[in-house]
Amino acid sequence: MKLNQIIALFIAVLVSAAHSQEIGKYEPFKVVIGAQDYSDVFPCTDYASKTNYAGQPYKAFTPGSKEHGAPARWILRHEGMDFCGGAGTEVIAPVNGEIFFIQREDIDDGGFLLIKTNIKYKHPTWTEETSTLYVFMTHLTPKSNLKVGQKVTAGDVIAVLEPPGKPGIGSRSHVHLQATPTPKVWLANTDPNQFWQKGTGKVTCFDAKNPPTDQQLVAPLKCN
Repeated sequence: MKLNQIIALFIAVLVSAAHSQEIGKYEPFKVVIGAQDYSDVFPCTDYASKTNYAGQPYKAFTPGSKEHGAPARWILRHEGMDFCGGAGTEVIAPVNGEIFFIQREDIDDGGFLLIKTNIKYKHPTWTEETSTLYVFMTHLTPKSNLKVGQKVTAGDVIAVLEPPGKPGIGSRSHVHLQATPTPKVWLANTDPNQFWQKGTGKVTCFDAKNPPTDQQLVAPLKCN
């Protein structure tokens, strides 16, 4: 083996070790509940799943941010829940709340939305004793009339699914739903399965005749 190959291999090992340390240090999966078999609808990728919707090992790299205090790390488990549907499928607000942030388009992931909910809970690794739950959704095109500060009610159509093909979306259109105790969604996450309308782990379809309370979530896609 040539010297430059040895050096390259040595660097790769160091980088891999550093990434492993970051994963261990910032491992966010403290409470994993998962969607239960008796759910109204089952996600195509659940929270903390080690595989993606295609059944392949899940692996995503986040470059980190000195500005926001986020480390560069490999993520080897899914940090949210994916709900699959065809391109153009309507995405509904999964919770009552307020639009906190809108990104109309991103070349890798499509558009995304952040909703500030009225749900208060204790996150096992977050600094605040009681946190406000934020719901982040991506791989979608927000409605053109949606604005930051706008109040939304569970069931309101707020976006449509983007077509597949972008790096973050992959080969299948879906909405990625992530629950977090902070608007800085890259810093922490929590299992959305804690908050479903019909109970822990039971992913709930929206029912206009029986809408969720301010403290409950429903699936972000309408069920057939």
